Amino acid sequence: MLSHQFRYFGGGRTELRSGQEIFRSPITGRTSVTRKNIVAAAALCKQFATLDEHVARIRAMARTDAGSEAGWKNTLVQAVEDGLLSSAEDVHERVAAGLACLPRRRVIEMVGIPTRNRPALLKRLLMGLAENLRRFERKVEVLVVDDSDSMQMQVANCEVISALADDSFLRIRYGNRDTRNRFASQLARESGVSEEVVSFALANNTDYPVSTGATRNAILLESAGHCVLYLDDDIQCRLAAIPGSREGVAFQADPLKTWFFAHPDDIETCYFTADDLLGLHEKVLNIDQNVARTRNLDGAPVDISGLSSRFLNRIEKGNAAVAVSLMGIVGDSGLDDPLVYYILGTETLSRLTKTAELYHAALTNRQILRGPQSICVSDQCECHSGCMGIDNIDLLPPFMPVMRGQDLVFGSLVVKCVPGGLFGVVPRAILHRPAERREFAQNAAPHRVGKFMTGETLGFLIGGESFRGLSRGGLIRTLGARLQELEDQDVHDLQMHIRSAVTPMLVSWMQQLDASIDNHSKVSNFWIKDALDIKAAIVSALNDRDYSVPSDLEHVFGAVEGRGRFRDLVKKFASLLQAWPAIVESTKVLQAKGKRICWPMSRLDPQSGAFASSVSA
Repeated sequence: MLSHQFRYFGGGRTELRSGQEIFRSPITGRTSVTRKNIVAAAALCKQFATLDEHVARIRAMARTDAGSEAGWKNTLVQAVEDGLLSSAEDVHERVAAGLACLPRRRVIEMVGIPTRNRPALLKRLLMGLAENLRRFERKVEVLVVDDSDSMQMQVANCEVISALADDSFLRIRYGNRDTRNRFASQLARESGVSEEVVSFALANNTDYPVSTGATRNAILLESAGHCVLYLDDDIQCRLAAIPGSREGVAFQADPLKTWFFAHPDDIETCYFTADDLLGLHEKVLNIDQNVARTRNLDGAPVDISGLSSRFLNRIEKGNAAVAVSLMGIVGDSGLDDPLVYYILGTETLSRLTKTAELYHAALTNRQILRGPQSICVSDQCECHSGCMGIDNIDLLPPFMPVMRGQDLVFGSLVVKCVPGGLFGVVPRAILHRPAERREFAQNAAPHRVGKFMTGETLGFLIGGESFRGLSRGGLIRTLGARLQELEDQDVHDLQMHIRSAVTPMLVSWMQQLDASIDNHSKVSNFWIKDALDIKAAIVSALNDRDYSVPSDLEHVFGAVEGRGRFRDLVKKFASLLQAWPAIVESTKVLQAKGKRICWPMSRLDPQSGAFASSVSA
């Protein structure tokens, strides 16, 4: 036993008057009655280590004499016997048993690209993708869904695609607003779902400034039954290695590391690699029992040291598998403000505040390198769709069709509605380079505190719902019904509902800032005033912020109308969730009849700029 590694995962604790405690293990579910001092000693064992290693560390912390070594060891041996400490071998086997045994290898057969008014960036992306596919002799079907708002831009995008028509590695199909509207009408008739609901899911929604989620839903339906890789149109197919990256798989909650650049051109100092873009995502999507049971991937160990009891419980529910593969980012962070830099942990803050010059530059230029140092598998991860692979073989939930943060909503839905659905992150970063260099506004971080956009706010509502089920379709419909019930809440109740989810997060931010100030203020203090301003903003948000109106809707429509529009959006999205399983099944029926959203460019009528009615009616 002493040579094995053990760890404390927490658990339910109830004190008894006798000085004992009732302890229930979150790993095994076993309940035991044990002495209070044994639970206290076990709680000091936060990482996997042998009992001897735990004893040495505890004695060093307690500064006890050598004579207490045997006593500590006996206490920890008893903790193991009482089920307070879990062995690495047992946890590892639980992970392996909970992962699915995939019946066939997941292969990415489609690439989906939503685009809008960016023909030059679309050309750059497609040419880079073609080069990567050619290098690794990969052939895919590319679905370009064009949300451009003028015929001129649609024609320009079509010209970009036509110029690549002879590339055998890119089989491009194209869809626009017209083809989406036609398909929505066909889908409503086939499914019996109201055309209003289907159009909300797929069509351009002119009442809102952003409808990227609708284009993502079009790709989701077009790729039903396949694995698909989403690429944003301002991504370049250049992959940077993560410093210190290594082979292997780690199961942990927060896998990403962040680095900053003093100048945007410093991005070129990164080590860019020649990797198979599709192959990297496929490696993650195919993590299964075989990977875990052999304890290695390409000769490197499977790391379970960062596994939480919640994560393990999700895996143990059975058939856990990576549903979404993500990649790190290099270049423009895609963030509107640098608030997150302060709350990513001690290591990130140390890099951010390495020098005053780097700190002030990073708060302006938006340039970062972020990613994991090995393949990381997590039970909860922020979805960023810039380069995102999904296993769309079985039913997946939809994206929020309008406003920003649709990918965050999708990630929340995967957690709630895909039993055993996990997220995997590739140890590479893909280059994000918009057409123009963007900068953070002055004091953007404290200004951002407590101001959550539509996608984030809807994510809070989704995360707060508790329900059970085994069927993906049933869970999606159930969640839709639960969100529908929010329509009955008045403004005050809705705000309290959201506040209950937001408050613990804001308090956690405050705690992290407090710890960072305490740990780093003696090393450097040029950033302390900014951190204190953020703390003050958190207090203000806890006291004064109205969470019933998302910040982006408030900015566009004002507080009163924005609040009403958010309630209307929740109602519409709830209806979409309840209809989504039927929409997906009816899509498959239409596809079998030759009805689609995206078509080869050869079917485009050069005179009208539209696809022939024979293929789209």
